[in-house]
Amino acid sequence: MDLDSTAFDAKAYYEQLITTASLPALLRKENELLTEIRELDSERQSLVYNHHHELIAASDTIAAMKARAENLDAEMDLLKAAFSEISRLSAEVAIEHARAGDAASTPP
Repeated sequence: MDLDSTAFDAKAYYEQLITTASLPALLRKENELLTEIRELDSERQSLVYNHHHELIAASDTIAAMKARAENLDAEMDLLKAAFSEISRLSAEVAIEHARAGDAASTPP
């Protein structure tokens, strides 16, 4: 019987094992099963630890990204203000340039 099969019937396996196996064979089987249980439990604990570790790492990454994004927001506000000032100064220069052109073309 395949213990890992989805069709495994524990009760039928137990009945078959208890009626056909000798005491030494039953003790060996018990040791095999206990070893397998310990290995599976160890694997499960390892998986839980790894997933927990990955979750913490992801949380740290998200927190770092949030901090950087907040800094970017402040920098974007400064950049927006700088571009607004550049636009204002450019408009002033254009007005002054137009006035200078008008003054040069007007006869004295």
